[in-house]
Amino acid sequence: MSVMKKVNLTHLILFFALILIGVIGCKHHPEITLDIPNNNNNGGGVNPNDTVYFTNTILPLITSRCAMSGCHDAPTDENRDVVLNTYNDIMLFVEPFSLSGSELWDDAINETDPDKIMPPLDATPLTAAEIALIEEWILQGALNNTRTECDSTFAFAADILPIIENNCTGCHSGNDPEAGLMLVTHSDIQTAVISNGLMARVNNSDNPMPPSNELSDCIKSQLQSWIDDGMPNN
Repeated sequence: MSVMKKVNLTHLILFFALILIGVIGCKHHPEITLDIPNNNNNGGGVNPNDTVYFTNTILPLITSRCAMSGCHDAPTDENRDVVLNTYNDIMLFVEPFSLSGSELWDDAINETDPDKIMPPLDATPLTAAEIALIEEWILQGALNNTRTECDSTFAFAADILPIIENNCTGCHSGNDPEAGLMLVTHSDIQTAVISNGLMARVNNSDNPMPPSNELSDCIKSQLQSWIDDGMPNN
């Protein structure tokens, strides 16, 4: 009888030992989180959650830098039938959501060959911020969209200067001798308002400036309000 108890006790100890080993060996592995980098270039600093508007931003940039007189504008285009002054014209060279599939980006703006890059080296170049906006617009689907809200508060550096840069600098930055008017600095723009009738030309519907993309009523009102405020360099 004692031998039987000893055997049963041995089996019982062995049984619990196996259970203990199983419990120790059956640990829950921690949840693995993969840190997958976002390989999509989000516009070189442009927040991808911020909508880039074609009418307000992209069209002025392209017409100012690429569709000036003698370049890719309809009346005087001499560049292999490439016209870039309307949405439909531009979309012939853009594939929504694809930079590599967009000739405007891959074969012009992002080109590294100095003989092919656009704007050409002797013209006013796009800034890194402007390139980022065009890039993000394509990645957002290259929509023909318009921002309808018109801000009533603005500053020169953040709002007025970008309006001039987007719409006028392509010609009025010293690279086009025929333009004859510099619009690069606060002093340049102030002088253009006081001595060169900048707003009269902007408001001239028969011969507006810029000629290829008349400014919206919102932009005109912002410029006029800034002028009425004394043209602060803020």
